[in-house]
Amino acid sequence: MKTKQRQAEMIRRALLSGRPVDAVTASAEGVWRLSSIIHRLRRSGWPIVADRDLNNGLAHYSLPRGWRPPC
Repeated sequence: MKTKQRQAEMIRRALLSGRPVDAVTASAEGVWRLSSIIHRLRRSGWPIVADRDLNNGLAHYSLPRGWRPPC
């Protein structure tokens, strides 16, 4: 599996498990272009929500509670 695909799969798993993902937690896993992965997931129909910290603008990405990808 290519690095880009592996990173996207890592982010998909984290989101589906209910954990919010942000650039800090993603970079700890070796993902440096989180916004690119989020953009591709949104284009493929994932309803990813972004909440931003007011003091530093860090975006925390998550899925609506109970959402599952279509089979």
